[in-house]
Amino acid sequence: MLQTFLGTTVEKWSDSAKADMKTDLNKLSTVPHDLLLTIADEVARTHPCCNPVELAAVEAEKRGIEDPQDLIDAVAGFTFVWSKTEQQDTPQAITQDLLGLQLISQPAAQRLAELLTAAQPFRETAEVTSNYLRIGTALFGDIRGTVDIRCRFHKTSEEFISSRLPQELVDTYQVIITNISVNHPNGNNDVFTFLMDEKDLAYMKRFVRNMERELELTKHMLAPQGARPHVR
Repeated sequence: MLQTFLGTTVEKWSDSAKADMKTDLNKLSTVPHDLLLTIADEVARTHPCCNPVELAAVEAEKRGIEDPQDLIDAVAGFTFVWSKTEQQDTPQAITQDLLGLQLISQPAAQRLAELLTAAQPFRETAEVTSNYLRIGTALFGDIRGTVDIRCRFHKTSEEFISSRLPQELVDTYQVIITNISVNHPNGNNDVFTFLMDEKDLAYMKRFVRNMERELELTKHMLAPQGARPHVR
């Protein structure tokens, strides 16, 4: 008999959805344990106001992991379990349900239980922190971009406005198409799309450096309360 909310929820899934979840969870036993603990700690302290996929990608980059997909999948699996775990659900009950549903291997279940045990003390703090952060303003959710090659077929604005039939390829240049998603306090999400060029990218790099410096300069203000800066 299933013991947890997670177990009763997943039991109703389609076979393909269960297979995807099993693939992700079993990767918990194939990626470095210390790396998983580091990321799980960050997720536990900040979820749901964090992006676990980006946390995994950043940590992989720090450690020189060229292909972080297995790590990202494992972190996604842990985060899903963590988000569906209720206060009364013990790590042992969760792993027993997943084992009973044949959604996780024994080595991965042991690893998951260790991660859940380490994360448990931060659950209430993370939830109330998330509630405070959501008061009154939208939160940064995600950013994605790609380079696009733009082709120009008109020499003057007049030719372009009049929709003159193009006669030749006049110029090509690069632009960066960027999507930024934000999460609103009411739970709705918005995606804003805009173009950037190399100068804009340099500006963003300078902004990141400045914000990192400001975080360093203000860390001492949080130390007495034992709080941690909210960095994603």
